[in-house]
Amino acid sequence: MKKENKTFYFSVEGETEELYFKHLENLINKCLDTLEADFTISLKAQKNNPKDYIKRITAFGQELVHVCDHEGNEDSFKATIDQMQTAKQKNVVYKLAYSNISFELWIILHKQDCNGCLLNVNAYLDGINKAFSLKYQNIGQYKSKKGFNRLLAKISLEDVYRAIEKAKVIQKQRMLTSKEVNYRSYRWFKDNPALSLHLYIDNIFSFCLKCINETRRYINKDRKKKGLEILPDLKSLI
Repeated sequence: MKKENKTFYFSVEGETEELYFKHLENLINKCLDTLEADFTISLKAQKNNPKDYIKRITAFGQELVHVCDHEGNEDSFKATIDQMQTAKQKNVVYKLAYSNISFELWIILHKQDCNGCLLNVNAYLDGINKAFSLKYQNIGQYKSKKGFNRLLAKISLEDVYRAIEKAKVIQKQRMLTSKEVNYRSYRWFKDNPALSLHLYIDNIFSFCLKCINETRRYINKDRKKKGLEILPDLKSLI
């Protein structure tokens, strides 16, 4: 029987983000297959700016997520927000999944904490090498397809969960010490480290768990009638 598929749509700024979401999609679907879920997921991540992305996407009425870096530049970041506002049409909900300073913050969190304020993307290189036991000589080497795939091979689904939990701690601390910027209905922290990307990845996991547990509750009604052991609800995908 063909499994149903749920698609999540992302516009991203670079190839590393595209590769990351493809890897995450594979990790989740392997887990869902092990759990005998009756559905799969697709994480459609396309390198594009919000204004052009909305012209290509056909999933109107869906939620779209733009994954972007703050990079310590408020004017440039607000220009991205302006594009997202312009792109809103045909019942599309465009959400903001940012990392401050950069996506590399999220990557490091898979293996270790990253609570210090950094000045630019290059400052993450030492943390990446230490966290993943790699020896990138520069950011360009890390961002190459071959280089980044070496890193992705070291990321498991358990690592993604750990990254989400570490990101929650960062955001909780940021809420205690910094003031959130509110611009055109979007919110972020200009002080780093800060991020919201983890919220949308957490939402994907929550969706999967909800679907699996709903299916199990349906199956359990029949199992109960037959006197069979009840299948417990899952609390995580691990």
